[in-house]
Amino acid sequence: MNCQTSFRPVYKFLGTLLMLLPLISSLSQTYSFTSAGASGINGPSQAQVTAAYNASTLAGQVTVVGTGIQRWVVPSTGIYAITAAGASGGYTPGAAGGKGRLITVNYSLTAGTVLDILVGQEGGRASFNTPGYAGGGGGGSFVVNGSNNSPILISGGGGGAAQGGGSFVSVQPGVDASAYNVTSGANGTGFSSSWAQVGIGGVNGGGGTNPGGYGGSGGGGFLGAGVQQYYGGFPGSVYSSSGMSGGDNRDWYGGFATTIPGGFGGGAGAGVHSNYEANAGGGGGYSGGGGGNTRVGAGGGGGNLLGAGTTYVSSGLNTGNGYVTITNLLTPAGALNFVKSTPTSGNYITVPHSASLNLGASFTIEAWVKYTG
Repeated sequence: MNCQTSFRPVYKFLGTLLMLLPLISSLSQTYSFTSAGASGINGPSQAQVTAAYNASTLAGQVTVVGTGIQRWVVPSTGIYAITAAGASGGYTPGAAGGKGRLITVNYSLTAGTVLDILVGQEGGRASFNTPGYAGGGGGGSFVVNGSNNSPILISGGGGGAAQGGGSFVSVQPGVDASAYNVTSGANGTGFSSSWAQVGIGGVNGGGGTNPGGYGGSGGGGFLGAGVQQYYGGFPGSVYSSSGMSGGDNRDWYGGFATTIPGGFGGGAGAGVHSNYEANAGGGGGYSGGGGGNTRVGAGGGGGNLLGAGTTYVSSGLNTGNGYVTITNLLTPAGALNFVKSTPTSGNYITVPHSASLNLGASFTIEAWVKYTG
């Protein structure tokens, strides 16, 4: 048996694969979507997005729709890692806003698919005259198929924090967004002097509610807006292809010069009332979070949704504005068959270019020797 004939092609086959590795790996791209400097109840303008992405992989590729939806067209077919992080709720000097949920999934996308991406924004925070503080709910982050409005991934925003002064001293941290596999929003909180009911997190894509009718307002959901409460700020709106505004603050008497908005992405605004109401807003998400209870109450975080066809990878929590990243993964194209039939000792085997071949993954190289002696 001529061993040289059998093993030299294997050696050169390996060499060809190794030379292809830098070329194929360089095709991987990450596309990072941010709030582009926007804050408050509405998302970024076209000018803000154009400037923010000017030197990135998204330069010239994003169109802003409505009040801040970022519309992007998938450049190539493949498996993508999609990460969405909801924004945190507004904080106070003594209490953190609830954290937004961070989720990563893998998902198959086809070239030309239109994605509508909403990046949640952090809830506002402000003081009034007692001193007391209330935070708006954080906005959820959404990745939606723009052709049929079907959600691919939604990560909820955190609830706003609340801190009372004057007649009612209490510190209430905002409630984090729900666990990655929970679609309903979280309830708000209160304390011993609260006299009504905490806000209830929304379910099945609805906004946060409050059966008592008082306290803080609910965050918005994918299918329904949050519910306005008597002492609350304006609630988070429902998702639409033109945006999902946060709720603005609502001040009662006293002429308070405060602005305590909920974050873009369905966060509810905070409500303040003289020296004895600091009612934080619920976070936005697939389902909205409930608002805080009366006197001093923090908002609940929003719920999440992993759309059909996604594969869960990981989850965590996020502080600050939300974000979305989309990375194309290099996946094996299947079996690659190379046949060498000429018994010449110097034969080469050619490996065709394949942008979908992942040389960082496990693969098997097999060689057969035909013994004729």
